[in-house]
Amino acid sequence: MKGWNIFLHSLNMVLRNWKEALQIGLLPVAIIAAAVVVLLMTGIIAGPTDQNMPFNFPSGGGILSMFLTSLLACFCILWVVVNWHSFVLKEEYPQGWVPPLPTKRIFGYLLQSIVVSLCLLPVSIVLVMFIVPIVSTVDATTLLVVLTLIYLPVYMIAYRLLITLPATAIGEQLSISEAWTATKGSSGTLLVLSIVMSLASVLINQIETVLNNAMQGSAFLITAPLYAIWGLVGVSVLTTLYGHYVQGRPLD
Repeated sequence: MKGWNIFLHSLNMVLRNWKEALQIGLLPVAIIAAAVVVLLMTGIIAGPTDQNMPFNFPSGGGILSMFLTSLLACFCILWVVVNWHSFVLKEEYPQGWVPPLPTKRIFGYLLQSIVVSLCLLPVSIVLVMFIVPIVSTVDATTLLVVLTLIYLPVYMIAYRLLITLPATAIGEQLSISEAWTATKGSSGTLLVLSIVMSLASVLINQIETVLNNAMQGSAFLITAPLYAIWGLVGVSVLTTLYGHYVQGRPLD
């Protein structure tokens, strides 16, 4: 099944190129970590507190600092993502431990992400209007299953549109309509891929819950790298979809 092969290809992409992933991601992640440490040391945020709320978020004056830190974190994440796309698709290997800073492509990536989000907004609003009435009528497990099933079509549509992002990351032009045309006939593949990614996300959430119950506040030392790896796998899925459907690369 091609959807499963795309998932495996993306996972292996991260595992096989772990050193390049470190070179691309270590500095940006360290900057985010340093910013969080500053917030902790200055008392703007206090934590960890318990397994359900790892940080105690402030009100008042600390909001601005947290907002600016969030912007910095967003920029650093996009810094990693754009360089990862470029590494895989253009073989731009990282040189040393300071990754390139392609500011223009980073902001272009952000703008294209907003465009895709706006395209998906009407469908999301309709689904929310459908979901809200049933939230209070079912248990948490049933709700999770229902949400997953309902959102599968959204995931499938999103994947078809999100392949415009790797194009932006490498300085190429790919419109929404061109992305839709390039992925024509991929519904079955994207359905399988969406199911696999959803199940894997649920599994990771369960692992986080177990670790939080066992280790409480210190669990983030394991869960943070786990989510970083999983995030890079998600980015690699988009890279693989673009490479396969737009560039015609095989899934080997």
